[in-house]
Amino acid sequence: MLPKKNGFEVLKEIRVQYVMPVIMLTAKEEENDKITGLDLGADDYIVKPFSNKELIARVNANLRRVKLSNINEEMKSKIISVGNLTIDMNTFEVSRDNQVIDLTNREFDLLKYLFLNADRVFNREHLLKEVWGYEFGDLRTVDVTVRRLREKIETDDDKYIITKRGTGYYFKSK
Repeated sequence: MLPKKNGFEVLKEIRVQYVMPVIMLTAKEEENDKITGLDLGADDYIVKPFSNKELIARVNANLRRVKLSNINEEMKSKIISVGNLTIDMNTFEVSRDNQVIDLTNREFDLLKYLFLNADRVFNREHLLKEVWGYEFGDLRTVDVTVRRLREKIETDDDKYIITKRGTGYYFKSK
């Protein structure tokens, strides 16, 4: 409901000139409007009325994604080795003792997220939100993916993904 052009036009202009998170704050609540906004490049779409707490939470979530994206860009040209494990950010390959390990995209994303945030414990809800992009869902999905990832990358002598009982998971850097 802008005076000279609509929000979709403004969004298109922003996307031509800038690379940054965009959150649409609007009174347009129809599903088609939400889909159009997101398809045109909005990172989030909030319908009025909304609380300040929700807005702050969504801004923080988008900033986290940008931070992770920036870290990912820096890591693209890097090959990282921890113990007998090697993670190649260019080819998205993981190898142990020079043998390539076949990981699914989600397993690689989880490993990368935990690795980039080594020694920080994350609960299942946080991982589901940050790695899967789900605000809610079956938390067992995280447990199953962690189990499969461990089976593929770890040996009896080398443990990388550690369970902090009652809290969550973390990647052990040392």
